[in-house]
Amino acid sequence: MRLRQGGVATAEERTWEREQKRRLELAGQADAERRNDELQRWIRALEHVLLWSLDHPVRVSFPAMMEPLPDFQPGDLARPLQPPSPQNFQPKPLNAFTRLLPGAKERFQMRWEQGRVLYEEACQQWQQLEQQRQRELARAQEEHEVTTANALEQHRCVMELEKDFQTGKRAAVEDCLTAALQSSVYPGGFPNAFKLIYRRREREMLVEYEFPRPATSFRARRATAM
Repeated sequence: MRLRQGGVATAEERTWEREQKRRLELAGQADAERRNDELQRWIRALEHVLLWSLDHPVRVSFPAMMEPLPDFQPGDLARPLQPPSPQNFQPKPLNAFTRLLPGAKERFQMRWEQGRVLYEEACQQWQQLEQQRQRELARAQEEHEVTTANALEQHRCVMELEKDFQTGKRAAVEDCLTAALQSSVYPGGFPNAFKLIYRRREREMLVEYEFPRPATSFRARRATAM
């Protein structure tokens, strides 16, 4: 309880304290009711886990375990670069009128020589870019071949695992069913801890699964005087 100077609370202060206490209790009660509603929904979900599981048996899909084979898509690397065209670097030919102009032939010859130099530079640049494209394409092809080889090796391992599973090898059966159980869908907060042992001779699978122990309800805490 808040005290005024002198140690004695006024009637107004006591009323304010009671109002604050009432608000705290109401807030705590509302929070407890909300948490109880969530708890009851979770309990109902847990009660239906077994029935839901019977309608959704655990299946081991070996094709789903296989990684997809990569698709080689080089994009622009597969398209050769167009070489420069010499016509784009040649000056416009002289006509009957421009030939008569003083120095026309000399200027034409100079522009022709400049175009030739620019064309050779463009060809060198094109050759460098084209060689770079071919190197990058070859590198992409090598990476694709490595990725494809890894995927095919993974397929071979999956097929070998399937063969061991069908023949009842203990390690294969336990590994496959462990992966299937781990990928199962359960209500939020449901633990996914279990142990399993496969008896090959009896063709039995023993599964020890941990189920949660939820609280039965929540209670609001009583507000105390300040």
